[in-house]
Amino acid sequence: MIGINHGWVMNVLYVIYVAVSIFIGMVILNLIPFPRTPIMILLLFVMLVGAMEWRVQNNRHAM
Repeated sequence: MIGINHGWVMNVLYVIYVAVSIFIGMVILNLIPFPRTPIMILLLFVMLVGAMEWRVQNNRHAM
């Protein structure tokens, strides 16, 4: 990873990370029988914050 322009690699990893997170979230929600809407909103919020934080840190490294 060091010594190459890995901006596009980070973007690809970010997209994969988001897709996998959504998929895992859907699977978990399908296993939970009780009302899902609040959990889904909470999960999406946590995922988005985590993804943003992850991206910011990686962008800081890239600079």
